[in-house]
Amino acid sequence: MRPLRLAFLGLCCGLLACGREKPPAPDAQRTPSPPAVASAPESDSVATPGRGDQFDLVNSAEQCEVEHRGRLIDLGTDAASSWGAFQPKRPAGDEYVTRDGATLLRTTSRELLYDFWLDEHSDALDISVRVRGVQAKSLFVDIDDRRAASLRLNDQETRVIALPTFRQPLEPGRHRLRLRFPRAPKGSQKPLAELDWIRIGGKDDPPSRYAAPTLTDVVSDVALKATPRRSFVLRGGSTLRCFIKPSSDAVLKLALGFWGAGSGVAAVRLVRDSGPPVTLQTRRVDGGDAAVWTPLELDLGEYHSDVVGLELTALDATRGGRIAFGDPQIVRKQKPLPPPPVARTVVMVVLSSVDRSLLPPWAATGELTGLGEIARSSVAFSQYRAPTVVASGVVATMLTGLPPRAHRLEAPTDRLPAGVATLARIVKEASGRAAMFTSVPTSFAPFGFDGSWEVYETFSPVNDVGAAEPFLRAARWLENELEGNAQGPRFVMIHARGGHPPWDVSREKAQQLKPPEYSGALDPRRGAIVIGALRARTRRNVRRLTDDDWIRMRALVEASLVEQDIGLRKLLSVLKAKNALDSTLVLVVGDVAPVAAPELPYDPQGSLGEDRLAVPLLARFPGQLLAGKEINAPANAADLPVTVLSALGLRGEGMSGMNLFERASGKAELTGTAQVATLPGRYATRLGPWLLRGELGQLPTLCALDVDPACSRDVFVDHSIAARATWLATYSAERAAVQDSRLQQTPATLDKETSAALAVWGDIPP
Repeated sequence: MRPLRLAFLGLCCGLLACGREKPPAPDAQRTPSPPAVASAPESDSVATPGRGDQFDLVNSAEQCEVEHRGRLIDLGTDAASSWGAFQPKRPAGDEYVTRDGATLLRTTSRELLYDFWLDEHSDALDISVRVRGVQAKSLFVDIDDRRAASLRLNDQETRVIALPTFRQPLEPGRHRLRLRFPRAPKGSQKPLAELDWIRIGGKDDPPSRYAAPTLTDVVSDVALKATPRRSFVLRGGSTLRCFIKPSSDAVLKLALGFWGAGSGVAAVRLVRDSGPPVTLQTRRVDGGDAAVWTPLELDLGEYHSDVVGLELTALDATRGGRIAFGDPQIVRKQKPLPPPPVARTVVMVVLSSVDRSLLPPWAATGELTGLGEIARSSVAFSQYRAPTVVASGVVATMLTGLPPRAHRLEAPTDRLPAGVATLARIVKEASGRAAMFTSVPTSFAPFGFDGSWEVYETFSPVNDVGAAEPFLRAARWLENELEGNAQGPRFVMIHARGGHPPWDVSREKAQQLKPPEYSGALDPRRGAIVIGALRARTRRNVRRLTDDDWIRMRALVEASLVEQDIGLRKLLSVLKAKNALDSTLVLVVGDVAPVAAPELPYDPQGSLGEDRLAVPLLARFPGQLLAGKEINAPANAADLPVTVLSALGLRGEGMSGMNLFERASGKAELTGTAQVATLPGRYATRLGPWLLRGELGQLPTLCALDVDPACSRDVFVDHSIAARATWLATYSAERAAVQDSRLQQTPATLDKETSAALAVWGDIPP
């Protein structure tokens, strides 16, 4: 049977995080021991590694899985959580203990779940487990809810137990392994058992001969001809697999060698869902006193449209020796990029609830002449995607560079924690000045957005204030700042109504809009209240708008955008009058998009649909660099603060985004950009054409949007490479949030004025 593809990338992650120590494998004892290896730092998300010009595979071994005579699920580390029933953390009450040099999982859970994939049909599957009983006296092992074995546990020693061969047919694809401790006391928090590892698909006689591939066995410093390299070292028949979406300029660079006496054959392959495996290189390497490093450089750019498994394989090796893959890195082809432009001023315009199909360059300019002028001199990012469908959470990411799971503003009732650093604070600490003008109630002071600004003004939809007012106030503020000729950086943010009701349209003008003789309930002032009342109805069949309602709503949105465009033109005229436009970075971006029929628009939370996450992004760089260019590479809200700070010559800590100018110039993450969008307990992750959606603790769904735009066919079981890569991107983001406890979720406390504004906004009952 071909090697099993167990989807368990977390193996190395847990080993790196916990620094486990286990007795060396029998054949490794004949090999000179290298110096100890320091633990690699943890990455904060799957999108961060590969953002620069070098991606070290050894330092990022948590993105890889190891296979040696079967797949090993290493339960003594957090590794197992990555495929433990799609949860980002181990069950509460479980802990790790060290026994006889090995780290074991001491579990209080009556049931443990793990998922794995098979490449081909199986009629016989071997499983072994290293375990010690504590309170539990027996262990049941099931595969896909079918009993595989029942084992008697020994509370005196940790031992390897081989299960009877599972002789039931298993089709290719995903399967679930269930460990159950029967007759364990219900509700007890006392430990039931201690588990070391589970191996699927391999067999040894006796079982205790199997030496589990741990970090100390797989990662070592190897010196050949006095040249040390940090390496993956693999026994014959072993494979290390890392999941990536290589950029078009990615190159795999490494050195091959043989550690110990003898020789071996090494291979580098790519496995993918879209076709057969591709062998990039096969080499024989010799060991002994004459052993030297053989450098390799392999172009990965040809496969930039695929999510792939990059495999480093020891096809054969003399017993007692290892094939060493020294200093494996993914690097960029040398390609000069223009330096990012410098700005004296940054203007960020955030349009609320706007459909980008209404804005230039995705639509005709029409009466939106201000937006049209910006579009002609900007870069359009057509694959930009919001990190959540909660508007306040999106704005929080734009200001902090953190995903919603990290800054903790995930629900409409949350507040941005006071301890998080924002663009306003960073600019202020650099002796600059920052101002925010918002007419969107979800970015009012009770939601935590009022801190560190020199000027912070809100314009409530309750008051008789035009939708253009935030633009006009920002224009006056900029005019005063530019006349003052201050030397520090300037940053102004406008959170405008965009397409969200209430719409700034007079009753007389509304009567002239399409459709003629409209008799529906939508009017400019109470539009959000009417839609909110429909949303609150319990019967789904009455929660809808008519065709005429949709036509009228689009006409109201277009008319309201024209009014706001007038304010934008005023702001641009101030920059031109002060000769400051060419030294200003202008960003125009949406927070959340409204949905299309038949769903009700403007839901303060709603579902994580692509129609709500796809919003406009225009970047007008100083000097109109790259003007008129459309970029189809993925971009994130976390890119915005990185771009702002880079333009102003400043830096922020802990931000995982990339400068939009670099993206527009053709630079991409070496190993792929995962666009993770979240709500509490839910996620929707894009990686290239793949979209993974689900709830934590439940089996997710996967589709390929390039061939299935409606996402009507779930291929999670069948496309194991894409399934693993997208889930592990999601898992990495979830783990980062679980591990980072610096910021705590904070509920917003609404004052009377904000409550009234939210009522008119349609978010809460009036």
